[in-house]
Amino acid sequence: FSKDSQINVLTDARFVEKKGLNILAQAIVDLNQILNVRLTIIGLAQNEEQEIYRDSIKGIFENAKMKNKLVIPNNGKGVQIEEVIDIYHAADVFIYAGIDAGKGDVDGVPNALLQAAFSGIPVLTTLSGSIADLYDEKNSYIIEQKDVHDIVIKFQEMLNDRSRKSKSERLFDRAKSEF
Repeated sequence: FSKDSQINVLTDARFVEKKGLNILAQAIVDLNQILNVRLTIIGLAQNEEQEIYRDSIKGIFENAKMKNKLVIPNNGKGVQIEEVIDIYHAADVFIYAGIDAGKGDVDGVPNALLQAAFSGIPVLTTLSGSIADLYDEKNSYIIEQKDVHDIVIKFQEMLNDRSRKSKSERLFDRAKSEF
């Protein structure tokens, strides 16, 4: 990545608290102080509560005067699979900021993280739910839950990591053999 080129970050998650989208949004705003980063969220907002959460994510970017740094295809109302594939291909990095919300509602390995593994791009992820079944420091960049600063630090480490491509290849191989 060159210092001036835009880095396309992707996440793919429903607009609910346990996906950590508010934390990721703030990290992207902070990263834009030093880099040119755009966040695309493929996400569903299927009810009023999720629409309010989606709008709060938009608000983080609007308050920072960075509205152009956030893309939510179809405003969270669903995206055709062909478009999803194109969006994954256009991404430079995938970040999943999921959290264990403590409400008994825990994910396994989200499908989006499987798609990211098969896309061959670098992945930053928390180890919420059962994510550690597939992801570790050998194949991805592990971020602390609910920690904006850690996302910023690990993102910069990923950019400077010469083994970034081989990590992504190890992740692809592991996902292929286990899923």
